[in-house]
Amino acid sequence: MQTAGLARMMARANEFKEGDLQVGGTRDAVERAEAREALSGVRLEKLGPTSLVEDGVSEALYSALDREIAGGLARLTVADLRAALLGPKGAAWAARHSPGLSSEAIAATVKLMTNDELSTLSLSLFNPFPGEGVAVGSRG
Repeated sequence: MQTAGLARMMARANEFKEGDLQVGGTRDAVERAEAREALSGVRLEKLGPTSLVEDGVSEALYSALDREIAGGLARLTVADLRAALLGPKGAAWAARHSPGLSSEAIAATVKLMTNDELSTLSLSLFNPFPGEGVAVGSRG
């Protein structure tokens, strides 16, 4: 997938925010819905090698992906990823598969979720920093 097309689709799939206009977003609710629909059908294999921000960080994160896990997820669509995360075993699924998920795949999935879905998912996920005594983001 071409980077410019994906970036435009991601900007338009957002719920509208003023800053989106500067990066190709739109106020038009129909166009945003169409962008979310199109994004939902994108396969994860198309998102992985696509760097939306040329700062070296995306490339570093992509190179650190577990290729075996990523390969097993490649045929999933963004909608499939959303369904897996929101499913009854979403937290366990995320723990098992997260080393193979690109930042772009995660960002695209968030674009399809409602605020309620994001809140529900965030309560079930915890990804601690390595090391003892580091509990940033843990309950309490």
